[in-house]
Amino acid sequence: MKKYICEIGPGNGYPGGILTVINDYMNSKYLKNFNLKHIVTASQKNKLLIFFFGVSYYVALCLLKKVQLSHIHMSERGICSRAIVIIKINRFFGIPTIVHSHGSEIIEYYNSLDDKMKKKFRNGMQDARKIIVLTPGWKMFWRKIVDSDKIVVIPNYVRIPKVTKKYYYDNKINLLFLGYIGDRKGTYDLIDAIQLLVSNGKKNIILRIAGNGEIDKCKRIIKEKNLESYIKIIGWANEEKKDKLLRESDILILPSHFESFGIVVLEAMAYKIPAICGDKGFTKELVSNGKDGYIAETGNPESIAKAILSISNNVSTFGKNGFIKVSQNFSEEKVIKKLSNMYNELLNIDDDGDNKC
Repeated sequence: MKKYICEIGPGNGYPGGILTVINDYMNSKYLKNFNLKHIVTASQKNKLLIFFFGVSYYVALCLLKKVQLSHIHMSERGICSRAIVIIKINRFFGIPTIVHSHGSEIIEYYNSLDDKMKKKFRNGMQDARKIIVLTPGWKMFWRKIVDSDKIVVIPNYVRIPKVTKKYYYDNKINLLFLGYIGDRKGTYDLIDAIQLLVSNGKKNIILRIAGNGEIDKCKRIIKEKNLESYIKIIGWANEEKKDKLLRESDILILPSHFESFGIVVLEAMAYKIPAICGDKGFTKELVSNGKDGYIAETGNPESIAKAILSISNNVSTFGKNGFIKVSQNFSEEKVIKKLSNMYNELLNIDDDGDNKC
């Protein structure tokens, strides 16, 4: 009988980073030996209805004994509660569970719970066989919730494009911001940093801001500060436009006030672009300060401006170092091998592919 490893999480009705990861797993050639099945349990619309239908379908698969492993992709808030429901179902059917912690706000969510709900959350997560976190820093939080031996670090991976990099192709320092436009992503701190650079005579810079969010507010602030010659709002960038922006950029800046992973930093490094990030959250674990990028003080435009100047003096070396790091540690082959080993461990399959159960 054909059995599945079920990837449980959002579908096309809930686009974002988690869906991207699920789709990457479903399409990875390095996971082709596993029977992966995507179970949709989250949507931006009709949340409860989608969850009900998704769980009902999943329970039917469990009743038919077609599920061998459950991989739950979880962020924070209500999704945590729904994850606990699925964990209980798995416990009833004796199905091993992996909980994949993606969300950047789970610490804030957990701390907001009362003691009774915190205990419920801890008890639910203890029933998981493994907890996947994206960086080593996440372990500090999860050690409060589950036993340390359950926690495994598996980062998101990035594809390594073929790039012949030419820095300052137009004789300007091309800066790039990719992400949600707004205060929590540090967009306005970055604008203030550009104002500082320009006012101090650094005129050969151009910042492109690509993403959705507070576009009109951002344009208004740029106009008020007379920075329209130095900052361009691109808006949402599809994959084709994103590729073009990365190929033409010299430094990526992600000055978020908190970021759980910041995969765009690794994407930039894959294009031989140094990265600047804030010191809050866990993206800073992806950047080797002074080697492939800089970690600026979150919320401090002067610190961001200083980091831009420091990298611009030796951008090619920074870019080369970042590319080596990504190639060696964050390629699809490297990352998926870790996941594959975990699947094999939980399925009790040896290296020759023989099921020991």
